[in-house]
Amino acid sequence: MRNNYVSAAFLSTFVSFAAGCVTFVSPTHTRFGQFIGVIQEPTTSRVRIATPDKQLREIQVDAETRYGKWITHQPWTIDTIVDASALTVGRCVKVTPRKGNLHIATRIEISLDKAGDVADPCKQNR
Repeated sequence: MRNNYVSAAFLSTFVSFAAGCVTFVSPTHTRFGQFIGVIQEPTTSRVRIATPDKQLREIQVDAETRYGKWITHQPWTIDTIVDASALTVGRCVKVTPRKGNLHIATRIEISLDKAGDVADPCKQNR
């Protein structure tokens, strides 16, 4: 009986410690230089994006621009490969500009969640 109490206490302490080590970051968190917005007009050489402050920003894309799925919720292990064809009107994106030229995208993360869905990172900005 005593071993059950010791095991339960150990498990409770371990779970509390593990939960304290987990850091949750908002999906709309950006690093310096990055920006988030909704695609208004994609072309083969540039993308026009409406930002949360209602400004339109144009960012150029080129052969060095990389694309990825913007994963904001589980399952975390889904395939993250997408290409420029996923840049469609209404999609929410997170853009990382190129160092040295802020008008060209290094990476564009594309949310494949439906507009207005609970998991849509641009839901508040639509």
